[in-house]
Amino acid sequence: MKKGFKTGLAKVVSLTMLSTMALGFSPKSVYAEENLNDLLNAPLSVQAKEQILNQILPMINESKLKVDDTKDQNEVVRAIVEVDGQCATQMVAKGVAPGEEEIREVEESQQPIKENVRGLDEAKILHSYTNVMNGFSVDIKRGEIPKIESMTGVVKVVEAKKYTENMNTAKKLTQAEDVWKDYSLKGEGQVVSIIDTGVDFNNKAFKAPEDKSKLKLNKDSVNEIKSKGALRANKDAETYFSEKVPFGFNYADNNTEIVDKRDSKSPHGCHVAGIVAADGDENEVKENKSIKGVAPEAQLLAMKVFSNGPSGGGAFADSIIAAIDDSVALGADVINMSLGSSAGFQRSDDPEQVAIKRAADAGVMVVVSAGNSSFSTAPEPVAELNDIATVGSPAMGKDAFMISSFENTNSMINKIELRDSNGNKIINSQYAAHQVEIDNLMNKDYEIVECGVGQKSDFEGKDLKDKIALIKRGNNTFIEKIMNAQEAGALGVIVYNKDGDETIMNMATDPNITIPAIFIPNSSGIVIKDSIDKGNKVLLNGDFSSDSIENANTSDYSDFTSWGPGPGLEFKPQIAAPGGHIYSTLNNNEYGDMSGTSMAAPHASGASALLLEGLNKFAPEVKGRDKVELARNIFMNTSSVKEDKNNEGVPVSPRRQGSGLIQIEDAVKNRVTATYNGEASVALKQFDNTVTFKLDLKNFGDKEVKYTLENIGGVLSQDSKNTPKNMITDVKLSKDEASIGFDKNTVTIAPNGTESVNVTLNVGSKLSKDRFLEGYVNLKSDDKNIPSLVVPFMGFYGDWAKESVTTNSIWDKELHPFLEVLKNKGEDITTLQNLAVSVNKNKQTIIGQGKEENGRVELDPNTIAISPNEDNSCDNLMPGIYLMRNVKKVQGEILNEKGEIIRNLGEVKDYNKKIFNASSGSGKMVDVLKDLAWDGTIYNSSTGKTEVVPEGQYTYKVSMYVDYDDAKAQTIEIPVKIDLKAPEVKISSYEKIGDDEYKVYFNAKDELSGIDPNGKFPVLINGEINLDATNEVPKYDEQKKSYYKVVKGLKDNCLNEITIAAFDNAMNLGGSTTVIKLGEVDPAVIAFDDKDFEKGSKEINSKNLTVTGKVSRRIKSLEINGKEAEFGAPDVNGNVSFVSYLDLEEGVNTVNIKAVDLDGTVIINQGTKVNCDATKPEIQIESPKIEDGKIYAYGQSTIVLKGKISDNISGYMFYSNGTLIKDNTFNGPADPSVNTYEFELKYDNVKNGDKITLKVEDQLKNVNEIVLTVVK
Repeated sequence: MKKGFKTGLAKVVSLTMLSTMALGFSPKSVYAEENLNDLLNAPLSVQAKEQILNQILPMINESKLKVDDTKDQNEVVRAIVEVDGQCATQMVAKGVAPGEEEIREVEESQQPIKENVRGLDEAKILHSYTNVMNGFSVDIKRGEIPKIESMTGVVKVVEAKKYTENMNTAKKLTQAEDVWKDYSLKGEGQVVSIIDTGVDFNNKAFKAPEDKSKLKLNKDSVNEIKSKGALRANKDAETYFSEKVPFGFNYADNNTEIVDKRDSKSPHGCHVAGIVAADGDENEVKENKSIKGVAPEAQLLAMKVFSNGPSGGGAFADSIIAAIDDSVALGADVINMSLGSSAGFQRSDDPEQVAIKRAADAGVMVVVSAGNSSFSTAPEPVAELNDIATVGSPAMGKDAFMISSFENTNSMINKIELRDSNGNKIINSQYAAHQVEIDNLMNKDYEIVECGVGQKSDFEGKDLKDKIALIKRGNNTFIEKIMNAQEAGALGVIVYNKDGDETIMNMATDPNITIPAIFIPNSSGIVIKDSIDKGNKVLLNGDFSSDSIENANTSDYSDFTSWGPGPGLEFKPQIAAPGGHIYSTLNNNEYGDMSGTSMAAPHASGASALLLEGLNKFAPEVKGRDKVELARNIFMNTSSVKEDKNNEGVPVSPRRQGSGLIQIEDAVKNRVTATYNGEASVALKQFDNTVTFKLDLKNFGDKEVKYTLENIGGVLSQDSKNTPKNMITDVKLSKDEASIGFDKNTVTIAPNGTESVNVTLNVGSKLSKDRFLEGYVNLKSDDKNIPSLVVPFMGFYGDWAKESVTTNSIWDKELHPFLEVLKNKGEDITTLQNLAVSVNKNKQTIIGQGKEENGRVELDPNTIAISPNEDNSCDNLMPGIYLMRNVKKVQGEILNEKGEIIRNLGEVKDYNKKIFNASSGSGKMVDVLKDLAWDGTIYNSSTGKTEVVPEGQYTYKVSMYVDYDDAKAQTIEIPVKIDLKAPEVKISSYEKIGDDEYKVYFNAKDELSGIDPNGKFPVLINGEINLDATNEVPKYDEQKKSYYKVVKGLKDNCLNEITIAAFDNAMNLGGSTTVIKLGEVDPAVIAFDDKDFEKGSKEINSKNLTVTGKVSRRIKSLEINGKEAEFGAPDVNGNVSFVSYLDLEEGVNTVNIKAVDLDGTVIINQGTKVNCDATKPEIQIESPKIEDGKIYAYGQSTIVLKGKISDNISGYMFYSNGTLIKDNTFNGPADPSVNTYEFELKYDNVKNGDKITLKVEDQLKNVNEIVLTVVK
């Protein structure tokens, strides 16, 4: 085989010699390589690498697990800039509104900083704040934020958070109607600000308050406030809408469109506003055709912070702060925010929380929904985990009144009846509407067609024209289902729930959806499907109706309501209100049932309006913050503690219900508060033994009151077993385990007097640690006119920082308890574990190799590697962390093999835990700590630069701290190799197995990180990727001790170039090439476009030379001056163009050219002379003296110029005023000694202003010209 191979090569060599000589190109040497091993293992060419990286690497990336990209420095983000100095409300006394002077002073302090910010790339100033904070918001590239932070007068800059919405019998649960009747309090004179998606002020339920004399705001008073420049809203806009809604503005879109146009079917803000203050007609209310809110006589501010455009799915914090700012300026008594983001922090410097604090300072009650995230691992309870909290921001703010959700007694449902083509009723089912009305399609004989789960394949072969698609929930998102049906031509969609699930769901919306859709229970969908399967023609014919039914979850807290406490053991939520199945106002005089803490918060806001109205009567002396704190404490003290429906006698955890369900009448008639450190709750934080706390009692009334001290339901702790309904619950501990004791059994408080009670939480010696201990202290009143008081307590017995902040790492053998539960249910837990992440061609991918074993992927930590060589493939390492708990700080450090710290990567703050069932899907994916990426370098103090570390083993250490003072770090360690060498690929032999089929045998190895088995071992045939061979899994030949791949489709009469490549685990690419000769092969012919260059001699007046040409077919290499030429793709005739860019020196350059054929034959090996002269000739004037291009005649009519002309290489032509003075040209380069000419030129009769032009042009067209002006 070897002998024949060499003979073939010899034939090619002789033909190549003839061809190159025919071109007039005389190579100095032509030879064939003799070593077969060299022929079989030519190195990977630049062009082959580019093809593999561009075509195969993306395929490899698709086969790898990806994680979401984050924090692009060029992304334009919303930022909030806090400016040094007081805001307007801080400049005046409590309860006093700031005036024009204070507002102007704040605005002036901001101006210099705003001007500097406007000069940054793509910066756009948005909102300015004067009342509740001194600052402004800006759209800016993320990478520009540090520049703003460094500006004088800037306190801090934070990226604006983006918040989402938190989704007639309820009033009886909270005594609202009793307050209307017994105390004549309906919210008169109160203003409630609705910071939300907008309000349809034209809904007839928003009629004007009856007593106009008690209106706090009217058109004139609003205009007066605007005229002072106190508002962030456009002062020239018409912001008055009605007596009920005296002010409204769209802060997101900067206009006055305050109606929610984005979600017209389920307008969140309008529903919220109705719960607060709708005042529907009494008769219509009885017939469920209208509603009354909790404070029907209150006025509303429609502060729209969600855009009507594509970004309306969330509200930016800067818009919210602007709305809070204006709410305070307009004199709002209550602010309602039914919005938030899960798992928040309590931060005194957080912009939204600062704004809420300043609002409270001004006497405004800020009510915020707790969130709808249930517990963090929902729907899978893991009772042994303590930190399951999900309560969100901005409700985590110390001055925010956080509201959880209690289920309403009844629920209103929409029903749809559908019939078949014979008029027979098929279903009469509850349904949820979507963003487009389905009404217009009813009763037009449109047929319903079964379409599986709504994947694209489910619509193949089905005629959906003028038909309705029936789709089952599962496998893809609601939006994908509806969009797929829309693209298939369906007129509408009916989605039914998955098997066994009768829940009615509100489906996600999308502006691209143009067809109607409804959602129905599983049983209804099955009935329709079964009828279709039996051959019936089911139509969208029937009727709509609504009905009030008993809520199946009545007398219980909503499953969705977010659990507390705060990450630093802050007592949150504080109280509960009805939020499950609330019937309220929608757009266009419609009404609907919604659920969420979004519905609970406005109930509490309406209640707050009633209580504040009452406080104005019985405690008018209380102002500002004192009034807000008094109202909060009264509500919490008079709330109703609810028991667990599934555990009689055991109260629901205060981490879920706060102090209990709000009771408005009890709050209004109460005159006593019971507080701990000023709060009506006891946050014991962390403790490790028996603890005593003091309750301070204050009587604001004029009557003596007496209470008996009790502990409701005993001391509670989280049940260590999973309980019914997949909900975490508490159990009552025995008195040996824990008990409550009082220093007195009864307490009497004199009118306007104070008392105190010491409460002791006794902990038994045998009680295990690391658990919550919680419950309720009850001050029981025997007087029916004096409400009993409740004070919830909650603390952590043990070490709060001990529980793991993350799940396990993917290379750990032992699973985190949560992941164990998921694995046992068949869930994919791969991206719920800590990972090593890098970037491959701009895609973040998990690095390292693993295998599936026992239902999970286990990664081999020895295969985690990066190659920091700036090729955009595995250049860095980023920790991918799945956080089970909020952490206040994450640090990154790099350790060498000895465990020594060689680099500190810094720290990032305030990372939120994962909410497993988050609607965005973020709970199924790690967070990538991109800000702590390691690029494989360390700082070299001797050079002042960062340098790539030597190859070898390193450790990335991640340290995380929970949000608790003095918490110790928890760490994970990610092993990582630095691997800079490409893997070695050796082709050992090949053999023919068919007409155009060959087995190519090879081996690949990598000494450090190992070969990446997902790398596919790319195969190129004649310079082109061959996908069939690339995708083929290599097979192993025991006899040859080699792997092999089969290549097909080789060309006849051709030197077929076969390349096999391999990636290592650091994405270094190596490979080798062999040649398989088939038939007679034409010699390669090389032609240069520049014929002078091809003939061996060229002149050029630039130091940059571009050499171009064509080769008649592919060759192995073409080196020009030691540099590989760049080849293009073959054209239709097989010709391959090339280009090489050369840098030349002045003078004669010898450009070496060497071309080698695919079989190793040297085609060309010689040099071309290139004379380079890129320098202009010099003109030196020795006399007279020249100044600024002027020659002075000093009154003479004759001027004599003396000087010298020279050129470094070429000859030249010298002219004066266009006349040739000297022809100093040569045949070829000239020595400077013969290339200098001294001149003396005489100019007669010169006049002032005459021009004298001297010009010299060398033989390579370099020109120097001087123009002199005569001055007499």
